[in-house]
Amino acid sequence: MALRQRAARGTVLPLQRPPPPAPSSSTSNGSHASTTHGNNGTSTTSATATATATATVVSLSNAFLNTKRKLRRSNPNVFFKAYLPLIGFFSVVMGCTYLALGGQHGTLSGHHHYHPHQAEVDDRVKPHIYRRKLTTDEDHDKTQSEGGLRDADKQQKAWLERETHKLEADREKREEEFEKQKEQLRMERKLEEELLEKEKQQLARLKEEERKEELALKQEEEKLHQRAFIKSHKVDNWMEICEKNVRDTMRTATAQTQETFMQSLEDLAMCAEAPLTKNLVKLNRDLSQEAKVRMDIAAKLENYTCVDPDAPASPDVSSHIWTLKDGSTRKVHIKHDRPASQIHVVDNFINEEECLAMETAASKSLHRATVADGKGGSQYSDNRKAMQAGIRVPWHHEAEGDPIARLSRRVYDYTNHVTGLSIDEHGQEDLMSIQYFGRGVDDDHPDRYMPHCDGGCTGLPFRNGTRMATMVVYCTLPEKGGSTNFRNAGVHVKAQKGAAVFFSYMDPKSFLTDDRFTEHSGCPVFEGEKKIVTQWIRLGVDKENPWTSYNTMGIKLKDASEY
Repeated sequence: MALRQRAARGTVLPLQRPPPPAPSSSTSNGSHASTTHGNNGTSTTSATATATATATVVSLSNAFLNTKRKLRRSNPNVFFKAYLPLIGFFSVVMGCTYLALGGQHGTLSGHHHYHPHQAEVDDRVKPHIYRRKLTTDEDHDKTQSEGGLRDADKQQKAWLERETHKLEADREKREEEFEKQKEQLRMERKLEEELLEKEKQQLARLKEEERKEELALKQEEEKLHQRAFIKSHKVDNWMEICEKNVRDTMRTATAQTQETFMQSLEDLAMCAEAPLTKNLVKLNRDLSQEAKVRMDIAAKLENYTCVDPDAPASPDVSSHIWTLKDGSTRKVHIKHDRPASQIHVVDNFINEEECLAMETAASKSLHRATVADGKGGSQYSDNRKAMQAGIRVPWHHEAEGDPIARLSRRVYDYTNHVTGLSIDEHGQEDLMSIQYFGRGVDDDHPDRYMPHCDGGCTGLPFRNGTRMATMVVYCTLPEKGGSTNFRNAGVHVKAQKGAAVFFSYMDPKSFLTDDRFTEHSGCPVFEGEKKIVTQWIRLGVDKENPWTSYNTMGIKLKDASEY
């Protein structure tokens, strides 16, 4: 072990043969000299053989080491398999060489013959042999160590490749999921943008339609005002001047041909256009101002009218008798009479049996009343404090005299009597039972219904499928309060048991809506109970298109879903 460490440090000392033994005293000088002399030729031959054997051993050692290196570099597995046989072979050769060298030195005869050059040969060969052996052992250990490290490196490399492949697969999977989520978000955003764009387009269309409707209405109003103005100002100065100009033109014409007549009309129109337009604009401005003042005054008088329980009912404009299909009659009090706005009070419109039937049917489903939210739906509001319940009309029992069906039929008959239309029950809203409860005159928030319109009251054309008239029937009267007030029309209706208030808000000929004359309110109920039955009448509904297919803005639900 110490020798191997020295060899590794390059400090291996050469191995030397021990010196030959000294000649014995019994041997004569002559004998020794003769022996030495006699063996002179043999010693030369042995030295030559020794050198040859040594060279052979060195060559074999070099060949063995070269073969070892080649095998280790080319294929480690083959190297370990071939290395052991080569060691055995080399051991045999070394043994044979040693025996051959020993025999030539005279070991068989019992004498130790030592050639004078033998030490030099040993000094030159044996260190080399030992160094080769040490190098071979170290290479063997190193090869085993490197082989183990190489196997470990291969295993670690294979493990790293597997882990890298897993990580890469996970990364690709996550990227794929991320791309899918990204694509889904992109599609949702695109869909939202498309819906938003549709809503914008629909809103733009609605605004454009409203603008056109307003423009058409203004033009129609201007025409009506123009006709009225011309009719009432025939003898004005400017009109006389224009007429005089036309007469002069026709008088100076040599022949009153059709062309001359048409030219005279054009001159008249051109002459009257500027002053007439100026006067119409001024008149329209005055009318608008008057309407604004009227509505402001009505708003201020609203509370005074409703709070005063002794406020009298408005006088009749006219009255007439309405004959029903069964031959009975009812007196009608007309409170307001315009093409697009009618307000009537009908005496004895409902009887006790019909009121009791409505109250009984409503008791099962009374709930807090709602108002339109302006977006197509409904909502609770402090502007309307009451309880209500929808009553479906049992039309299949009408022939049997059902009181609810009988009452509803009477409502449609009177509507057709006033409007001249042919409205029936198909697709119409249910009867509505509405109840207000008084909690004393000191109640800060009594049950009431603030001013509102049941249908269109903008003066614009009627929207098909929406409400065009209302019938309110009084069953139970409160002790204080509960009147119905039409503030813009200046009509105040005091509740009368069994009476009905009918008001329409569409011109059945021009189909233009009311201009806020039928805006009304249910005055506060301070003491007692107020129970009424309300029927809203629609135009343009039927079995295939019932009132439930429209939202509170008068837009069909299937069309509203596209906004």
